[in-house]
Amino acid sequence: MSLKIRTTFFEIRMINLGRAGSTPLECARLDMIGEVVQEFTNTEGAGKLPAVLLGFIKANKEEFYKTKIVPDVDKYAPIIERFLLENGNNGLFSGDRETWVDIFAAETFSKLTDYASHDALDAYPRIQALITRIHNIPAIKEHIAKRKPTPA
Repeated sequence: MSLKIRTTFFEIRMINLGRAGSTPLECARLDMIGEVVQEFTNTEGAGKLPAVLLGFIKANKEEFYKTKIVPDVDKYAPIIERFLLENGNNGLFSGDRETWVDIFAAETFSKLTDYASHDALDAYPRIQALITRIHNIPAIKEHIAKRKPTPA
């Protein structure tokens, strides 16, 4: 039997590739924001969206979106918007350079517009701007262009 170990949230935070905060306080703030994003990925809506899309959970996609995902977005997206606003008007969570949390949040929330509804984030322009900014980092843009499409 072959065992595959997947990357955990903890490993993402530890590896971070130079995209952590520059002070202990900034690192703690980024960890806090990352935990909020992680909590969003474990909700009844956003957390189960891949299983619905792949057919592991039998549900009508539109109904699931309205009853499960919209309430999750309505709960978490305003918090994320507030965190982005608290850092000024530069579209990032902390400082003036992209951090691991910016990348994590952009990838997490972009799944909503990719797989749930194109207008899922229309009420959240700061999250949309974050996604655009992160997805236009040259290495990330190249990766997105080359990665194989997935159903969820």
